Amino acid sequence: MYTYTLDLINEKRDGINFGLYSCDWTSMDIRFKKLLLLAMRMNSATSLEIKATPNKPINLKLFLSVLHSSYTVVSCMLNVKLESSADN
Repeated sequence: MYTYTLDLINEKRDGINFGLYSCDWTSMDIRFKKLLLLAMRMNSATSLEIKATPNKPINLKLFLSVLHSSYTVVSCMLNVKLESSADN
């Protein structure tokens, strides 16, 4: 599924950035710090997020929310249909 793949890629990318940041960069020289910052920026620049709105990325959380809402609507519609057929 497309949302799962993108979510997995974004999770791995964030893990790489966290790993880069977690290294002992404070004791390194300025050249290393600049290279580390460049690597982190380049890793973040290739973000593969599709956004539904400027602030809402399409990911598994949004997909599950839509699925839950759809299930609720269909369930309500079926209950109304069953009640109306029971009244007749």
